[in-house]
Amino acid sequence: MAAKMAAAELKQKHVSFAEISKNSFAFVQYLLQGYTLWGCLSISFTIIPAGIIQLFSLRWQQSDGSVKLIHWISHIFFLGVFHRYLILLYTAVYSLKNKQFVKDKKSSFMGAAPQLVLQLYIIVILHDAPIWTKNKKII
Repeated sequence: MAAKMAAAELKQKHVSFAEISKNSFAFVQYLLQGYTLWGCLSISFTIIPAGIIQLFSLRWQQSDGSVKLIHWISHIFFLGVFHRYLILLYTAVYSLKNKQFVKDKKSSFMGAAPQLVLQLYIIVILHDAPIWTKNKKII
């Protein structure tokens, strides 16, 4: 049960390290070219949503009654979601001992594998693919 909830939580997270890196790179480039306003706007579209996510995550920890000093520190440094992922990973590894979990993961993989193989085959044959196919397989 915990593993299914953990997998659902992973699927719902859309802020990725690549996105933050891309926006930070754009911020630096704009500042180096003298476009301070554009740089500040681009970094604000990264920091404000990330800060809101950290606040909601910390509030969620507080409502669970499990707020400790490590949670405050990780959320202040914008690592709260990463800390949750580590806890999630620990929970998932611990639940691997459950036979039903392994059976469910095997059946979900068997359902997704044919589509993955087909998409990869199309990319190899065409030597190019629509952008939505590439991005979908990277994620």
